[in-house]
Amino acid sequence: MNKKIFLIVMIIALFADVEVFSQVKGKVRGGLDFRLANGFGDAGIAANLGINPQDNMNVGLRVGGFILPETQYRRRLRYSSILGTYTYYFGSRPTFRPFVGGGFGSYSVDDEWAYTKISYSSMINGHGGNKYGGFLSAGFELWKIRLAVEYNFIQASKATVTTYPPYGGSLITSEIKDKNSHFMVTAGFFIGGGNKRKEARKEARKNERDRMDTFSYFALNYIDQEMEKWAQRGEFERTVDWQERVSEENRQAKIAELQENTVRAYIADQSRNMPVGRITLGAYDADNEVFLISNTLYGDWLAPVPLHEAPQFRDNWSRVAKTLKWEIQNDRIAFAGYSFEDVRVAESVQTPSRTSGTSGVVQSSPAQQGKRLGAGAHIALNTNKKFPDFGVGAQFRCNVGKRIRLDAAFTYFIPKNDEYTENIPDLFTGAITKKTIETTLKMWDLGFNVHFLLPLSDKITVYPLSGLSIIRNTTNTSGIDVTLTAPYFNVGAGLDLHLNDNVGIFLEPKFLAGLNTGFTVKTGIVFKF
Repeated sequence: MNKKIFLIVMIIALFADVEVFSQVKGKVRGGLDFRLANGFGDAGIAANLGINPQDNMNVGLRVGGFILPETQYRRRLRYSSILGTYTYYFGSRPTFRPFVGGGFGSYSVDDEWAYTKISYSSMINGHGGNKYGGFLSAGFELWKIRLAVEYNFIQASKATVTTYPPYGGSLITSEIKDKNSHFMVTAGFFIGGGNKRKEARKEARKNERDRMDTFSYFALNYIDQEMEKWAQRGEFERTVDWQERVSEENRQAKIAELQENTVRAYIADQSRNMPVGRITLGAYDADNEVFLISNTLYGDWLAPVPLHEAPQFRDNWSRVAKTLKWEIQNDRIAFAGYSFEDVRVAESVQTPSRTSGTSGVVQSSPAQQGKRLGAGAHIALNTNKKFPDFGVGAQFRCNVGKRIRLDAAFTYFIPKNDEYTENIPDLFTGAITKKTIETTLKMWDLGFNVHFLLPLSDKITVYPLSGLSIIRNTTNTSGIDVTLTAPYFNVGAGLDLHLNDNVGIFLEPKFLAGLNTGFTVKTGIVFKF
């Protein structure tokens, strides 16, 4: 063990004076590590998710499982872990990054003790459960590949051995310990995290696009291009006529004319790429003679409609063409209101009043998709008979792009009572006694998933999903609790039904794979904000 710790310390020392560099501050990264030990005869897997608080650091969460080799007292040892992690990167090369790291958290140990390794006349009662521990690691990342050596420090497992003397007499009890700490090699991959040079190029391109979208940039290029075309001599134009046309006086007059046309040309050019949003008609305020018009991108507006024309306005709402009006604010295109075709009140709605104080300036970003957050409640049905059947819970959603949504959900399952019959042999006579064992199953599930959104219409969205669940399962047998916390990978699909802009319901079946496998179906309601 001391040699293994010394090896990690030496690797750290080799990297100690290298120029500091890693990825990009504020970026999120995740990945999978495959874990090998005992001459690569035993293996496991771990999932990592973290954020870079600095360019050369990453903090995050690691969940995983592992099967350790046979020991003196145990035929098999399985464990799962939930650990907070910290990684420090060295080096100035973006494609090769040495690192050191560590973590601390909880290991859930599932023991299978072998009493025959003690004595055929002995009974052994092992104590697995949750253990505290941590790890130290060192390695390198090459592009998106990650290699490391790692030592896990885990509390030892204990067991009570009861020995029955062959010729009678008092029972002999003793306690034994078996270590859980171990050395391993890990290999895996990661995605995300950013790259400094790519981020710099991306930022430069973004700044250039933003500059090109401004009115001042457009006006300069528009006038120059139009003046260049205007100054060219026509094929059927005499020299004297051309010289008179491009005189300084006429040139200044043409520039003044183009300056007046530039605003209209800029709005026409930019409005082609502007998102429209979802426009809905709200309640009518008879006292003030205005309709509330809501837009998922541009907020709420008040449209003045005379009282005697309001019924016709509402009846024709689904059939009229709705045109967005634009203007220039802060050197950019900005939303300015609506006009409606084939409705007599169109003129009065040309300059509606905004109900909120937010600016109307909008840039054509595809990420602007209305309400980004959601929270709600759900019920769940579990098909794995080793788990409780029914659960209730809550969840939180966050849209991080046009198609991507993050989902976090917690489900508490209603405890389930069960019983089974076990044959108990008498140690001296060999007679079999049947005994009914009563058990109570308890469970909760903390899940994190990524949804890929595929809207079919304004009302229906389907989505495949994948993610990770942390499941804590407690089995109470004859008053003794055995608790196991383990990660489960899940994959499935879902369907959202949007009742309106603020409320939706969903159905979400998914398959879970880990220490056990199962199929879970959730349905619930989500409030969007």
